[in-house]
Amino acid sequence: MNEAEATAAHELTHACLAHLPIPLWLNEGIAVTIESDMCGTYPLQMTPERLDQHSRYWNAETIQDFWNGKSFSSSDDGQSLSYELARYCVRSLSHDYEDFRKFANNANYRDSGESAAGDVYGGSLGGLIEQFFGPGDWSPNTEDAREE
Repeated sequence: MNEAEATAAHELTHACLAHLPIPLWLNEGIAVTIESDMCGTYPLQMTPERLDQHSRYWNAETIQDFWNGKSFSSSDDGQSLSYELARYCVRSLSHDYEDFRKFANNANYRDSGESAAGDVYGGSLGGLIEQFFGPGDWSPNTEDAREE
């Protein structure tokens, strides 16, 4: 597949999701997953070096930028790490199609999808990140939820 086809797959996925008030991390995670699955771009590989980059970048403060979408427009490594982390999150959450469908249809950007995660998966999105980086303050801060 060429770059134009990969871009089309990615952007058409966004168009299909436009009616849902989902958080940006979920929207981008689905888009890069579909793009990769359809076009064979960017194999999902977490090398020790890349895991080290993620581990050095993400902390209690930067993970909030992931949940609220700010890190996707970051001018540093945060942008590429955000897309990659979103893809890992989508892969982890989508093992069961019915559960993932319920989650994606109920996730809301206002709380980064936290309520939907509790309803569908019985836990916090922080637990999702914990499986990658170990214990920490990974849950979305819903007290400062955006009111858009």
